[in-house]
Amino acid sequence: MPLHGPIPEGRGFFCPHWSDNFMRQYAAALEATITQCKTEIGAAQRTLPGTVSALILAYYESPVFRDLKASTQRMRRNILERFRAAHGHRMLRDLQKAHLDTIIAAMAKTPEAANNLLKVLRVILDFAVDGKWIAANPSLRVKRYRAKGDGHHTWTEAEIEQFLATHSIDSRAGLAMMLALYTGQRRGDLVRMGWQHLNGNRICVRQQKPEHH
Repeated sequence: MPLHGPIPEGRGFFCPHWSDNFMRQYAAALEATITQCKTEIGAAQRTLPGTVSALILAYYESPVFRDLKASTQRMRRNILERFRAAHGHRMLRDLQKAHLDTIIAAMAKTPEAANNLLKVLRVILDFAVDGKWIAANPSLRVKRYRAKGDGHHTWTEAEIEQFLATHSIDSRAGLAMMLALYTGQRRGDLVRMGWQHLNGNRICVRQQKPEHH
């Protein structure tokens, strides 16, 4: 029987051995298998026990993380995933203050991002101490960048009047100003207010607690 030739009718997916069609399919299957193996090996390396990556993944599964608001979870994931991509393969036991000093110093052009990273690292390394991954938190003595400027400006009466002269109190901007001025709520609680919070002539809102973990 010749090695090459047309596929017999009614034989479905049958390919004669070593035909061009067979070799193309074999090469595609081999490439897919190799790619899958590389992916699995890479994932195993990223989650090697005792690594920074393993700690971060354990933190994601913990009640400490799961009890956070969804917005806070997203923010912390964004920060931690960037850190994990760069340092996830490193062993947690080898992480020293000097290493974190270097990482934070390299972010001098983006001091707020550096401070946000340091804040999240302090949380996750406290989690590591509680879980007996490490004996002490090396991030606690790392210095954060000082905030530039004098903080947020507090509006004067004249500035408030100027704002309301442009935005009447029945506009969305004017309503936001009135609520901010006369309810004393935090911004996060302010944006949640709706008609459902009106009870007669009162506004009833359960304040959300600031998250420190």
